[in-house]
Amino acid sequence: MIKRNSYFAAAIVGAAALIIASLTAAPLVASDSVHPSELREVTVPGTHPLDASVVDLTKYGYAEQEYYASGTANRYRIKNPSETATPVDGGHPYKTRIVVRKPIDPKRFNGIVVVEWYNVSAGQDIDFCWGGSYDYLMREGYAWVGVSAQRVGIKQLNTWNPARYGSLSAEASNDDPQGGTLDDRGDVLSWDIFGQVGAALLNHRGPSDPLAGLAIKHLVAVGESQSALRLTAYYNSIQPIHNLYQGFIYYDAAGSLRSDSKVPAISVGTEFGAAFPVIATVGDGSFLRRWPVAGTSHVSFEEMDGYVDVETLRDGFPKSPDGKPLSLTQATPGCKQTPLWSKVPTELVLNSAYEHLRRWINDGTVAPAAPQFERNADGSLKRDADGELLGGIRLPQLAVPTGKNSGFNSGPGTCMLAGFHHDYSPAELKARYNDHARYVREVDKATQEVLNAGFILPYDAEQIRQSANTSDLFLESGEDVNKDRQAKSDIEIQELMRTVSSWNGAEYGAYPEGVAEPVVAKITIPAHQELTWHSHPMPSFAYVLSGEITVEDEKGNKKHFTAGEVMPETVHTAHRGIVGDQPATFIVFYAGTKGMPLSQPAK
Repeated sequence: MIKRNSYFAAAIVGAAALIIASLTAAPLVASDSVHPSELREVTVPGTHPLDASVVDLTKYGYAEQEYYASGTANRYRIKNPSETATPVDGGHPYKTRIVVRKPIDPKRFNGIVVVEWYNVSAGQDIDFCWGGSYDYLMREGYAWVGVSAQRVGIKQLNTWNPARYGSLSAEASNDDPQGGTLDDRGDVLSWDIFGQVGAALLNHRGPSDPLAGLAIKHLVAVGESQSALRLTAYYNSIQPIHNLYQGFIYYDAAGSLRSDSKVPAISVGTEFGAAFPVIATVGDGSFLRRWPVAGTSHVSFEEMDGYVDVETLRDGFPKSPDGKPLSLTQATPGCKQTPLWSKVPTELVLNSAYEHLRRWINDGTVAPAAPQFERNADGSLKRDADGELLGGIRLPQLAVPTGKNSGFNSGPGTCMLAGFHHDYSPAELKARYNDHARYVREVDKATQEVLNAGFILPYDAEQIRQSANTSDLFLESGEDVNKDRQAKSDIEIQELMRTVSSWNGAEYGAYPEGVAEPVVAKITIPAHQELTWHSHPMPSFAYVLSGEITVEDEKGNKKHFTAGEVMPETVHTAHRGIVGDQPATFIVFYAGTKGMPLSQPAK
């Protein structure tokens, strides 16, 4: 399982500054058609927010705060889900809450605010999109805002902590004056709540300004599952009225989006979601890309085990019959296949979706089209002899498996969406790959393919490679993880790096021809120093003794290195480095030939 790294505040200063430089448009101003919510900081002594972050935000240089959002909203009639809504009436009061996570240092803000429509399928607000991509979002300097837009979530807030949330309400009649009802969930005010919060963020309105001092360039709407379907209706029927959000990301997944909109949208889908007709019957459009990821459950194991389960168990909303708090996984009993959730990490594709959407909005660079799942004549999904889906984005965790992963399961309740994973034994792995070296080679190849296609980012590709390199999957129980360790002496060998590619994912070729002349250099760079653009004519590897550095190549790929890490340098590629708040010292090994310069100015 890939573990996400945490970084201290200075760790992403350089990368965030580079992104800021690319955002040259004037700050956005909300549309006049949307009246901003009034935002007021929540200050109730002895209480804390529901869904507070479960990761230590301070290690990323981030802070979290909650705000009440209030105003009056319209009700809308949506007769045709692909057409603009008609306002029915207005003046309906509401009061809800939002949660804001942002860089403490405004200079690290990249100009993009991700506004997530909280998912309420479990009966409470859950920040699934944040839970999948929090490491990427904070590494890259985004601000994130979670919006409680629906009655189910608001009512649970009322119950969970009446002192903090007892005054919240989004109630209004669901009756349509022309007959019938206006909304299948009764959330008639949710559309304006989501829009008015966005308008308040842009206009820096209210007694408390959550994003004071931040110049907002883009407002991006995101939602997972039920929230993605709510945002489908918002995109089709409300966005043309509000004209507020510059891009949309759907996580399992968007329904049918209108084809005449020019607002970019990327829908990341799972194996589970692909079985639903509302998702299966639609494809790409001029401003829509659908990225289905094979072998994935509705939420991945890493997302659930590393974030959502920790959050729900801590907050204590799901409970056992005897009143004990349960995680969301514990609240999904009786499934035919266990352990639950696929280990194929959809969140890595979600990270890439954010990056491609940013470029699409910034300069019109359209996100790449993904291979779709193959289907039979009756629309059912095609599978191979092993039961794996054909087509779709195939991450290395599926293409070079260490176990069986599936997006489907069976049993009571929500078992169908949980999927499962069955890890292979060391004997099964040896039968499939023969040895660890072959497994690593196949992971490298599969990783490079999906990286080249644009569906994962260089940082995540390197994490996949490192995870494969350092894995102990082939060891029988009780075996020593390090085969090089001398059992009868005090000698211990720790492999710091083994790679076939540089930090930006570019594969190394052959070493330079000629008489070998290796060079080892100790280099110290002052704090805050920005190196000039340069390249190296040979493979080189920098061990970071102290400090930290962010490196960027000519294509905008970036990666951060801290003390104790090894940086595999690029070859014949223009790049530069930006040092953090302390001087950085490196031991650099250059694998060149006699007389070869160690570096050259970029052309």
